[in-house]
Amino acid sequence: MKQPEYFLFFENCLIVKGINRSLLVDLQYYRYKLIPNLLLDLLKDSKIITIEDINKKSKYQYDEGLGKYITYFLEHDWGFMTEKPDYFPKLDLVWDYPGIISNSIIDIESDIPIYLQKVLRELETIGCEAIQLRFYKAINIDILSTINLYISNLAFPFIEIYSLFDRNIEELIKKNSNEFTRFRILNFYNSPEDKTIILKNKNGVNLSTIRFYKEKIDINSCGKVDLSSFIPDLMLFTESQKHNTCLNRKISIDVNGEIKNCPSMAKSYGNIKDITLKEAIEKVGFKDVWYIHKDQIEVCKDCEFRHICTDCRAYIKDPNNIYSKPAKCSYDPYTATWGEENPTNNPLYGQ
Repeated sequence: MKQPEYFLFFENCLIVKGINRSLLVDLQYYRYKLIPNLLLDLLKDSKIITIEDINKKSKYQYDEGLGKYITYFLEHDWGFMTEKPDYFPKLDLVWDYPGIISNSIIDIESDIPIYLQKVLRELETIGCEAIQLRFYKAINIDILSTINLYISNLAFPFIEIYSLFDRNIEELIKKNSNEFTRFRILNFYNSPEDKTIILKNKNGVNLSTIRFYKEKIDINSCGKVDLSSFIPDLMLFTESQKHNTCLNRKISIDVNGEIKNCPSMAKSYGNIKDITLKEAIEKVGFKDVWYIHKDQIEVCKDCEFRHICTDCRAYIKDPNNIYSKPAKCSYDPYTATWGEENPTNNPLYGQ
């Protein structure tokens, strides 16, 4: 007798249930697809014997639609049929990171602060791998060259620069492209046009990406949540289960040298001129926001996008409620619609 065949999603394809609909996320191919909750209810065990069995579960009310869904999943590599469903172990969703800090933002008013080289060395010591330097005035080649010198012997795989646009900077970077290969992305805002330039070496290998934005960026620009901020990958998905997807393992320094979770937050844990980053991290309360995750946040906990979404705790709808929804997210999971964003200028932690 022929063994029954089961439909299974690939283990990298996971479903997040929302209040109104669900999200099927492919963590290998960085894609996602919205599906109705009714379908999720029928597939919740991820073991369905043939299309006929699905039809029986739904009492033949949705047979055509369900059959089309299964066919679609099979044709587009979301799942497969098997006679031995127990051969496939579940994906481990535990998140971990070997360093004390994984990412950092350093805000700089204009010229390079005297403490920058010291800070970069400290960040390497505590395991940071991604650094964002945000300048609020236009930088020049000399500044980029100095930073490049600071990081030349440090093991940072990802350095990103933000700066006010300067009409001469594009050509100067192109002429000196080999010097700035340590900068993964260079962003220039308040530009006359939106465009992206990829710098390559003579073998066609990407060196750096230069992006130009018409948008004006300042310290209040962070925290926006929209479709462009969604990241359907394994690292963020697992991190979001128990950690904050913006502030977890992050340390920041504002333009005045104040050490914070985020430059937009009011709470300071000391000034870099007086203490080390390691000392600031160990201060009471610094790590608290690392563990505020989407399943705890009002409205977000009912959203189908919650595990591929970033999260802002600097700008929230109710500044007095640590679990309030991000103010700059306009999505309503109860109606499945995007509306006008409702920002607030009140940081989470008051003075």
